[in-house]
Amino acid sequence: MSCCLPAFLPSCLPAFSFIFSLSSSPHLQPGHPATEKPGHLTPLPPLSLSLSGLRLAFPHDVSAATLRDVLPWISSLGCRGVQLSATAQGLKPRELDRSARRDLAATIRRVGLVVSGIDCLVPPEHFASPVHQDRAVAAVAAACELAGEMSTLLPAGYSSAAVTVLLHKDTPADVLETMASQADSHGCLLCELNWPTLRAAPTSPATSAATATTTATNHGQFRIALDPAAVLMGGLDPIVLATRASKLLSHPRLSDVSTAGRIAPGSPDGRLDLMAYAIALSVAQYTGPLVLDLRTVHDQANAATTAAAAWLSGNAQLTQFH
Repeated sequence: MSCCLPAFLPSCLPAFSFIFSLSSSPHLQPGHPATEKPGHLTPLPPLSLSLSGLRLAFPHDVSAATLRDVLPWISSLGCRGVQLSATAQGLKPRELDRSARRDLAATIRRVGLVVSGIDCLVPPEHFASPVHQDRAVAAVAAACELAGEMSTLLPAGYSSAAVTVLLHKDTPADVLETMASQADSHGCLLCELNWPTLRAAPTSPATSAATATTTATNHGQFRIALDPAAVLMGGLDPIVLATRASKLLSHPRLSDVSTAGRIAPGSPDGRLDLMAYAIALSVAQYTGPLVLDLRTVHDQANAATTAAAAWLSGNAQLTQFH
């Protein structure tokens, strides 16, 4: 698939040096020279919790049947939003008629949460397989339709018409165009979560960022999501990539990894520098939701508490430097 990739603007370079100066230290103190640069930082994004792979004390993923109990807990963590899952039992678009959708919107609003978006995490290889493509594209289309309708059922600012997907590097151009067209018809954005780990092997962070913008620049409804855990496991730096994604960044994740696999962000053995990540998002002027992703994480209830507390604590620290 041929494309024209935009070069990242030279104006980003001061921001890179700013990030590099911070990434070696997770705890900034007032008086740090970088904190005296006005105009670099924007307010940190509000935290949302993804229902994808969320099991808690239940034997199965969170479903429509358990959602009423889960939502107050999500709010108690300090999260401001919930990221719905289009693959959860009882929450699949085809399982929600108009009445059920109104009830879902009312339940979420009653707890004081917003809908940050919808995960439609179809296995990425399905988008590249002629056998599975039609069903995968149909699932994304249904998620976009649901996201668009939730935006009409909730007051302005209570729902984001955005669907997060996991694309395969060999997804055909016509499949991307079909999904982009369907998303556009529902006023919805598509956020690619497999960025950039399933793209062509990069030779540098700059090459990785440029290569990964192919979908976003050629198909207007696509944006770049960022999963720090996956990026770290791929040997890349999420701090640099978050800054380079810039205006194309949408619905990035809060996730972390250790030598044992995915873990709660904020854990002592985690590889993600939370403060540097927060500042990278701020320098990129990203103010949308940050989605806490606990897929495959052990003891998710405690993991959610740890991650939310770490993010909110870092938010409070960073606010001192604005």
